[in-house]
Amino acid sequence: MGLTGEASRSTTIPVGGRPYASVLTPDERELYVVQTAGGTVSVIDTSRLKVTHRLEVGGRPLGLVVSPDGRRVYVANNVDNIQVIDTATKAVRTIAVGGRTWDLALSPDGRRLFVTMAYQGLKKVMTETETVTTVPGLVCPMHLAVDARLNQMWVSCRCGGPGGRLGHDWVDLLDLTSERSVARLGGPPLVGGPIALAPPGSTVWIDGSDACSAPRYDHEGCPAVPGGVLHAIRTSDRAFVKSISSPGQARPIPRPDGSAVVLVESPRMAIIDTASFKTVEEWNRGVRWVSFTRDGRRAFFTLEDPEAIVEASLGSPACEPVREGLRTSWTGDGTANDLADAVHGRMERGAGFAPGLVGQAFLFDGEDDFVLFGLHGDNGWNIEPPGALSAWVKFARAAGREEVIIERRLIDGALSWRVLRAADGRIMFEASGQGKPVKLPAQEPALPGVWHHLTLVNTGSQIRLYQNGVRQGTLDYRLVTGADSTVRLGSGTLGGAFAGLIDEVTLHIGEFSDDKIFNSHRAFVSACVAGPSGN
Repeated sequence: MGLTGEASRSTTIPVGGRPYASVLTPDERELYVVQTAGGTVSVIDTSRLKVTHRLEVGGRPLGLVVSPDGRRVYVANNVDNIQVIDTATKAVRTIAVGGRTWDLALSPDGRRLFVTMAYQGLKKVMTETETVTTVPGLVCPMHLAVDARLNQMWVSCRCGGPGGRLGHDWVDLLDLTSERSVARLGGPPLVGGPIALAPPGSTVWIDGSDACSAPRYDHEGCPAVPGGVLHAIRTSDRAFVKSISSPGQARPIPRPDGSAVVLVESPRMAIIDTASFKTVEEWNRGVRWVSFTRDGRRAFFTLEDPEAIVEASLGSPACEPVREGLRTSWTGDGTANDLADAVHGRMERGAGFAPGLVGQAFLFDGEDDFVLFGLHGDNGWNIEPPGALSAWVKFARAAGREEVIIERRLIDGALSWRVLRAADGRIMFEASGQGKPVKLPAQEPALPGVWHHLTLVNTGSQIRLYQNGVRQGTLDYRLVTGADSTVRLGSGTLGGAFAGLIDEVTLHIGEFSDDKIFNSHRAFVSACVAGPSGN
């Protein structure tokens, strides 16, 4: 999402009281935030980014939902009953539902409020009269997600019950017109965790709670034990299509366009690409919740420490790797995983992450740390012709020594190729030749403290080197591909440790002309790089 990048903008709004769930009003002018420690709800003016009201609701509020017309906010409370906030007057009143409430959901027209109450079942509140009844047929309902498109409601349950068993509870699908179950799904490890529907309504995401960690369960079907598990259910045929391992219990919150789901599992936040089911970004800031604006360009993150809301302007889709021809992609967004395939990296000797050009970047101290890719038998780092390797680099120190950006060595230890900054400050491609290395240097030095974009194109008979979208030179050379190898990012096997940041490393297959590289570089800088100089 580009949340932690150098060009990202964010504002911190202190709220205190252990903030948790939040919701934006339909006009997006106000954000309501529950505070579990204080029994309060804070109201934030989203234009001024200021807390305007602190409302007493009592108990320990856990969640909230806003009516479609924006007139009321309903608050779930784990002590007793629910509270209703009048958004115009900020007056608070209570609707007695007879016990602790876990989750809330409104029908698409806003006339019915559904309340999960675990052992006390599913309650329905008619919002105009505030009369309360029980919806029959559900056992231990925990969390809800409404599909307005199909007029249905997904309910995650506990307690075994019809169709389920201990540690493998079911998900109930209700038709909202009849309020009756039309399907019950189960099998994978599941214990009534938070559930969410990813727009445009193609996938339901549900957390398995402690099904893969609690000793009392059989852990059958768990991707890791102990650990968390997240399930994806396809709405078209109601099939479980994917189970993803996660470090702990989490809440899935989809982005408005459905391209990703944010997995909130304090203190870690992970972002899952919904097409590949891969983690594309991680952020360890104690995130407890996130609310997006409808266009997905702004988000409000609830933080545990400090107790605050962070408003952030998110990165443009233009800053994400181009999907066409993408072979492998390492964005450095809190993970060394490959976003496109399965050539995952391993952080070695203290290599870390820091705010980068887009989101986070790989951080190297110039001592001995590096990221190891392409383990034995894995050829994901081949620049197959026609293809191109590209990366953004920022050097932390002045030139004067050799610093290796990327190095590929064959299993027998022989150098295949590498990209480095030479002692004279110029970025250089170097490869093993007939008894001696062949070199292709850039024309201009790469200065410290400034982002530089490099691209290496392999045509099959030539290597072309580009810096900031401009061709620096051409070398007649046939690059060795197709052999088992290991690859280091940020250090050479024989030294040359890199100090600074490396970001957005990608391998693409396809033809790359000078114009294509220059124009794509210029478009990226325009959309994603702050300041005219790109620093």
